[in-house]
Amino acid sequence: MAADKTSEKLRIQEAENQRLREKVLESNTSRKYEFSIKQIQEVQIVELKSTIADMQKAEKAREQEASRDYRAKVDDMNTLQNAHALEAEQHLDTVRENAQEIYGLKLEVTMIDFYKQAAASEKKYAKTLKDALQDQTDHVATQKDAVKKLEAEILAKDQKIKECMEVEARLSEELQKEKKAAMSDVLYHLNDYQGEDLPTDMNTYLLLSYIRYLFCCFFAYLDKS
Repeated sequence: MAADKTSEKLRIQEAENQRLREKVLESNTSRKYEFSIKQIQEVQIVELKSTIADMQKAEKAREQEASRDYRAKVDDMNTLQNAHALEAEQHLDTVRENAQEIYGLKLEVTMIDFYKQAAASEKKYAKTLKDALQDQTDHVATQKDAVKKLEAEILAKDQKIKECMEVEARLSEELQKEKKAAMSDVLYHLNDYQGEDLPTDMNTYLLLSYIRYLFCCFFAYLDKS
């Protein structure tokens, strides 16, 4: 772009020189002045060409530097892209690990829910057992109360039986005494009767003997009982 401007400037300068030549020719100036002007113009042209060459070299150097800068920037961009790609891959690996960890946590949460449900079921079953045990305890308490009542009734009956046995023993003792007294009285009367004269009637004698035998059997029965 600077070279184009310089070329345009050179063209303008040549046009101006041409105009000056025409003017010199028109004004019939001396050849010496024209030659000086020509030399000056040639020097200016050489200087301009040198300037253009320098500018072209500078432009080329700038282009080369810009190309180097562009290549460096491209290299930097490639390096940055590679770094970003590596970072993205690492981030993807991290995301995968996090996903696996989240999946593991979900499994743990599922297992925790399962354990909670199992614990709730066990708690419910334990409550059922506790209620059943309480019912059994109440039933046992009721049975204990019934047993206590039965024991009290048995003790009362035992006491009554004891009292009855005492009464029976007392009555038996009195009966034995009465048996012995009656036996003694009967034997006493029979002995008294035997001491007397025997009856002359055989039937009367046999009757008395039979009565004595019956009394002996009766008293023997009473002794056994």
